[in-house]
Amino acid sequence: PVQSFSLRSHGAAVSAMDSNTSSGATFISADSDGWVIWWNISIKRPILKWKAHQSKIISVKLLGHERVITQSRDSSVKIWQLGHSSDPTMDPIIEVPINSLNFCNVEFHEPILFTPATIDSNNFDMYKLQVSKDGYEISRVIANYNVHELYSRQSPVIDIPSDPELARSGFGIIMRMVFIEEESNLFLGFESGHVIGVHIDFQESVENVKSNERTVINKDPKLKLIYSDSSHSPNPIITLVHLNNRIISGSTNKKLVIHDYISSRQQVKKLSNAGIESICPHGDGIIVGFWNGVIEGVRLDSDDHIFEFKRSLPQINLTESNSTSVNETSQEKRNAIRLSCIQSISIPSTKSTNLSYKDMVRARRSGLGRPLILAGYEDGTIVAF
Repeated sequence: PVQSFSLRSHGAAVSAMDSNTSSGATFISADSDGWVIWWNISIKRPILKWKAHQSKIISVKLLGHERVITQSRDSSVKIWQLGHSSDPTMDPIIEVPINSLNFCNVEFHEPILFTPATIDSNNFDMYKLQVSKDGYEISRVIANYNVHELYSRQSPVIDIPSDPELARSGFGIIMRMVFIEEESNLFLGFESGHVIGVHIDFQESVENVKSNERTVINKDPKLKLIYSDSSHSPNPIITLVHLNNRIISGSTNKKLVIHDYISSRQQVKKLSNAGIESICPHGDGIIVGFWNGVIEGVRLDSDDHIFEFKRSLPQINLTESNSTSVNETSQEKRNAIRLSCIQSISIPSTKSTNLSYKDMVRARRSGLGRPLILAGYEDGTIVAF
């Protein structure tokens, strides 16, 4: 990868990004001051920028091409209708109060929303959002579900080793969550370093006919433990993604774990850097971003090293008063800017976009039409490689 261009419109650290195949040459980014930007990469300009929250945005997700969901440390989740106006006072179409005491993301696959539990950050809640004549109706389907209790019951489906310490203390708070809609599987990464998978059986409604009256009874979902692993323990789970029937997890150390949850097998890879901040799928492999700003390409099915690179920064000679020399480690730290999130995106060819000839030439010079790695940094810059 080579550094291609930079996007500079955030005034605070970039905290989250998302793109999808239906969004074309666009993506969404958010920052620690609560601002969200919808970008057009072809012309390297914001389509829309608005103040979505009063605090740091933890996660952002595009829902098709018209809506976006944001989650913030101000203890709220909001869904927005995207438009092409520059009105910064747009209002959310729905807002849900949630627990944001920890930095766990939320998972939304319409109409289901998973969040850390309001009562206890070690547990989770599940909501159902339905369209009504007045907008949206919200109902809590599962409240304060304790995954550790399910784990402790030793499901006969899988062999889970007993751990006396866990029996007393549990897994700690939920750090990350991933929901696989096609399989109805929810995976949770915990403070203890455990990755736990549960299958959620959304039972169909039952119709009772009494005295020519039809009553619909909604049964509660049933949860079953399907996977458990403690390879990261005692380090907390920092990032969790899904790729091709596997869950991939990263932590504060150099260890990357690939969880084949169907066969209950794990593959551990030792990376060259510690502090895995972000993971994004890219083809059959993944791209890993570290706290120190290094970005690494990793193949999942071999030990081949694809690439490792870092954002180039201007080198400034530092001087310190009352000091005869500058420590090299100190110099390196000052020149490094912490990476906060990464996103892989494939931009359509410029031939398929409605650009002027001038903008089309600019886009081609920037390498559009080829896969891009977008990296967000704590200085508010987004760099495209």
